[in-house]
Amino acid sequence: METVTVIMPTYNDEKYIEEAVNSCLRQKGVNIQLIVIDDGSTDQTQYICTAASKKDSRILYIRQENKGQLNAILVGTKYIIGNYVTMLHSGDRVFNEWPYFTNVRVLKESNSQGVYSDLLVMDENGNVTGKSVVKKLDKDSLAKLLWLLGSNFISDPFFVTKDFYLKNVVKTYVVWNMPYWLVIKKDKIGMANLTYIDQPWYVYRVYHGNYIRSDVGKFEVFNGCARTVLTLSMYFNLPFKGILKSRYTSKLGEFLSIFGVQKRKVKYDRNFDTQIRTLLENIMRNYQIDKHQSVYYEALLNFYSDTPNRDIRIIDPITDVLYLGKDSRTFYKHIAGNSNSVYKELIRECFRGPFNIVTSAENYRKISLICNFLNITPEIRIQSS
Repeated sequence: METVTVIMPTYNDEKYIEEAVNSCLRQKGVNIQLIVIDDGSTDQTQYICTAASKKDSRILYIRQENKGQLNAILVGTKYIIGNYVTMLHSGDRVFNEWPYFTNVRVLKESNSQGVYSDLLVMDENGNVTGKSVVKKLDKDSLAKLLWLLGSNFISDPFFVTKDFYLKNVVKTYVVWNMPYWLVIKKDKIGMANLTYIDQPWYVYRVYHGNYIRSDVGKFEVFNGCARTVLTLSMYFNLPFKGILKSRYTSKLGEFLSIFGVQKRKVKYDRNFDTQIRTLLENIMRNYQIDKHQSVYYEALLNFYSDTPNRDIRIIDPITDVLYLGKDSRTFYKHIAGNSNSVYKELIRECFRGPFNIVTSAENYRKISLICNFLNITPEIRIQSS
């Protein structure tokens, strides 16, 4: 039998995690490896998981300090032994005993990189209350993702081959917090080869503890959506006005091809800045985010308020810890703290409006990563000797 590795990040889910674990372990027709990564829980989660791992050798329990869900998933990645990898949140469950077997069979028959389906929805008490229908991948899916403001219309709980997980999901979703099915190369963007299964297997729990309801949860989601929108905008011409029209297929400007969309060659202009600001404002509206809720939100909007017409210089060696998309939760705490950093310096500059950066050759890569994380697009030039 094939082995399916299940990665389960958890944080303070003492009420539901046992149900999630059992729904995974009862899968038939496959071998199960369950990796539970406890992201610093302060309730009884640690004791529940420790006891479960002692009873069942298929469970590997890992505990870390609180760094966020994506960092927890990354920690679990190094322990994968299965040829197929999936994710199960500790507040959710697998629908019945056969989905994993079915998913593996479909993957083999279709020679796909992964499978996806609609989601079942349950309430706090575990009662299934409905179904969340996903949008199927097609030739316009990249345009749809931009139109939907970077909000993933395929559920994040992936079920993919180990090869695709390690080569793409880790980089796109785990490290940079963007939809896992985006395939991003140096100057092209495309989509994974996924197969739709007309039978929901994942049951998502809607309850007051869902992280999207917290300020830091909204910040993490915003950060991922903003990065997705900004990334996609590099591959589309955006001459149109009015983001929220009824038909994205006729309003998204020049869609260059079905797969492997080439990067835009035109330089950023006033239209680009205005477009990005409008997209960011709509993301905030979607998630009920007040721009004054964090200095980051207001600074980001100010950066896209005009075309850059000034330079700032960052020449001294950068010694900051570098944040990636997976570190949004940690960064949220950072910007509220008293310490100084290049990140805070750039946020302060954003309040004054757009800018370009002059830096040293030694700093160039770090500055590029910092700007990518902050979702800003200054021109970065190396200081001439």
